[in-house]
Amino acid sequence: MDSISRTVPAMLRRWATVNPDTPAFIYVDSAGGRNVLTGSHVYRFSSRYAAILRRNGVKPGTTVCNTLPNSPEGLLTDLGVILAGGVAMNGQLVLSDGEDLVGNLKNSAAFAVILDPKNPKGAARVLEKRAHSKSECGQLKYPEMPALKRVFEVDFERGGLEKRPLLQVLEKEQESFVADVTPRDTALIFTTSGSTGFSKLVPVSHENVLALGDDLHEHLDHRPGEVIYNDWSQGWGIGFPSMFLAHGITRVLLDTSAAAPEDALAFMWDVIRREQCTVACLAPRELIKMTNLWHREQQAGQKRWQLRVIASSGQPYRKTHMLVIGKITKSVLVVYGSTETAMMSTKLVTSSEDYVDCNNGTPLSGVKLRVVNTELQDQPVGQLGEILARTSQLFDRYVNNDEATQRAFTEDGWYKTGDMGYFNDKGEIYTVCRSSYSIMRGSFLLYPGWLERRISQCPGVEQILIVPVPDPLVFQEICACVVPRPGAQLTSEGLTEFCKTLFLTSEKSEMTAVPKYYLFFDALPTTNTGKTSRRATEAVARQRLGLEG
Repeated sequence: MDSISRTVPAMLRRWATVNPDTPAFIYVDSAGGRNVLTGSHVYRFSSRYAAILRRNGVKPGTTVCNTLPNSPEGLLTDLGVILAGGVAMNGQLVLSDGEDLVGNLKNSAAFAVILDPKNPKGAARVLEKRAHSKSECGQLKYPEMPALKRVFEVDFERGGLEKRPLLQVLEKEQESFVADVTPRDTALIFTTSGSTGFSKLVPVSHENVLALGDDLHEHLDHRPGEVIYNDWSQGWGIGFPSMFLAHGITRVLLDTSAAAPEDALAFMWDVIRREQCTVACLAPRELIKMTNLWHREQQAGQKRWQLRVIASSGQPYRKTHMLVIGKITKSVLVVYGSTETAMMSTKLVTSSEDYVDCNNGTPLSGVKLRVVNTELQDQPVGQLGEILARTSQLFDRYVNNDEATQRAFTEDGWYKTGDMGYFNDKGEIYTVCRSSYSIMRGSFLLYPGWLERRISQCPGVEQILIVPVPDPLVFQEICACVVPRPGAQLTSEGLTEFCKTLFLTSEKSEMTAVPKYYLFFDALPTTNTGKTSRRATEAVARQRLGLEG
């Protein structure tokens, strides 16, 4: 296909023409709902939503923040923004005070927000608190976010596609619109981990969206007719429908606008079996849980299903992650990458016995990686250093954040990943930890300073340090090391309840920074100069918790 056609609108049009009746997206929910969007559905409905957006002021280059969950509505509105010529931004809301959403709206100068008005914990609640007054034409104004002019409401109702309010509106819509865009125009803004308190905005072009789909298609060795399960958030790089856009591949995912199932893992595995998926994109901690699920099913004599390959990304891997091979799947594709770089390396693992911890495989074609010391000199094989990267899909800037952009690159243009690792003699890259004090909790990076400032507001806290401790599921867990004020009656239970109020998500979710452990100190360890020592505190925490691994 010629380069001018490498845009999201062109590919949506292609699959609506070539495979109009082939399922493109299959949304399954815990109440038994199963909604199928074909290639024709996706193009027709999203282009009609684009027409609605255009009538309401969305112009080429306009940023629209989408806060809807994984659902037919979330997909069609995202694609509608892009077909309107706008830029769709991930609007995931994690913090209970809405600071993450408001910060992203301000930094992106977003023109509009798409939201569910009935979600009691959603964006509507956050914006309502910040609305100041109405303009002469009756529109709300947001003093903190002067660029914000429109709120597009999307109601949800359970049932088939014909019963969902947005789909009913789009069926009746008479107009459609598809903007004339180029491959290098910005299609999306992905947000880095919002639970860090320092979320950054990464612009992604049409050609890079499709290039990501090409890379996944190639390295998963996708076969004709195969169906992929992927319920990562559609607002993230690995969750955005790039494989469908680039290659028309059918995707199965959970409709998270419905209530969560009681046993999420068992439900997900049941969906994979029922939909005959042979490929799945799963978070690292799900690999270990899947192994445990397999053993339970074997004891119960349940019917077996096996995937051809699981693609997984987000944290350093250990041999225990690979025990899923031969049980749930024939192989695991380890993917090393980031929002800023896209995919950097892969390793196809077919035997848990042969896997060495933290091995991410060899760099992809067109990807260059270096391991350097603090003077940016290349380290020899086997020597630990920071990983630098250059890729064909490398971002060029953070939106409205020149300072962060400058910090992210060396003077000669190498991206500083912040990951510490090394090469082996086969040219394979290993990742071990972060170069900064950030904590790698699953797929999320958490910054202790931000969380410490929040928890220090809890009554009775004199001093606090947040440190990482080892965890077999999410690589690192969060430990709060606390010095109570004299006479304070602090307890782990009380601190947990306080921390829960900071987040909309459960403490069991990857998308939270609620500490798993709380340790109390009379005084925190210090350096020779009398400063509080994070490294020494971390060592003490590991020892006290018996987590020396």
